[in-house]
Amino acid sequence: MGLRFRKRIKVLPGLSLTISPRGIGTSIGVNGFRITHGASGRVTRTVGLPGTGISYVTTVPTHHKTNRERITQPRESEETQYAIPSPSPSPDPDSSGTSSTDSGHSPVVTGAAPSLLARGYERDFYDAIHDTNVETFSNLIAQHPETFAAAGLLGVVVAVHNEDYPKAEEFVEKLWNERSRIFTDSLFVKYLSHNHVEVGIADGVSSVLPLDETTLALLYVEILQIQDKLDKALDVVRTLPVTPVSMLSVADILVQKKSWSDVVSLTTGQTNTDDITCLLMIYRAVAFREQEYFDAAAETFKEALKSKSRTPELRHRALLERADSYLAQGKKALARKDLEKILADDPDYHGLKEALAQVKDSTEPAKTSETSEPAETSETI
Repeated sequence: MGLRFRKRIKVLPGLSLTISPRGIGTSIGVNGFRITHGASGRVTRTVGLPGTGISYVTTVPTHHKTNRERITQPRESEETQYAIPSPSPSPDPDSSGTSSTDSGHSPVVTGAAPSLLARGYERDFYDAIHDTNVETFSNLIAQHPETFAAAGLLGVVVAVHNEDYPKAEEFVEKLWNERSRIFTDSLFVKYLSHNHVEVGIADGVSSVLPLDETTLALLYVEILQIQDKLDKALDVVRTLPVTPVSMLSVADILVQKKSWSDVVSLTTGQTNTDDITCLLMIYRAVAFREQEYFDAAAETFKEALKSKSRTPELRHRALLERADSYLAQGKKALARKDLEKILADDPDYHGLKEALAQVKDSTEPAKTSETSEPAETSETI
């Protein structure tokens, strides 16, 4: 999971500056499309779904590497770069280009400062804002209980920043139990409420969200998932309203648990209408494949691939997963055909070389059933 804080300043319609611990980045674009030049020089392109907050992020030039892993493999501790929901109509990635594990830099940005008449606990909190030692916030709360909400949130941020997930869980669990009062706390409102946090939602999907109760829940879920506490993560995410984001989060946990029948039940009735439902279709197809319902998997992969308007990363992922399905059936010719489609678009796609290695040495003649793919619509790859 990447978790970052930033402050954005609007300069002109469609153009904003993002201030981060590393410097200043620029972002330009319109609702649904944005190009960002980070302080480190990295350039990213974001294509979003207006009104949903879902966006997919790629690094320019287009032949980028992703951290995409097989869905059926254990989840990595870091979130991939391809995506996430933003609550605003025009989602922006973090322009700084910083890593969540950069040492010596606090992930928090604030323009507020204590007044001359501020109480001692506020001054102590302010002095601790840019500290990257997680124990600073534990000590601050012990000394000044009034700082519980704001210092606890910073403790979560810094613990994740330092990849200390047990400590992050300790902070976030206490906050979750007191969530009804966290976001009206005076220190939170003054110093932290203007910040946004990038939260992992699913494998390869993240979201830039404002600090609120939903974000706290998703942070909690992600911290639990990283530690493989999947049942507890499900209990938390099920407290959220049913939205595309919460549904995708549940599906991702079920995939980690390899609860394939539950994945099928959750995604029943869904169709490929946008990028997020396309990813749900990929999950559904994999669930069928893992239960050896190969015909059902084939139909679902066809649904996932039916529209050329989906993000290339998603279409490549569907092709790679479908190639796995063909290989499971011994259909190496069809598997190779899907893999070469990815090769034509992005030869550096993560996992592609390994998959090609499984089929390139095959000298067996293709079976009659392998000579053509299942019939697809005119929009299919």
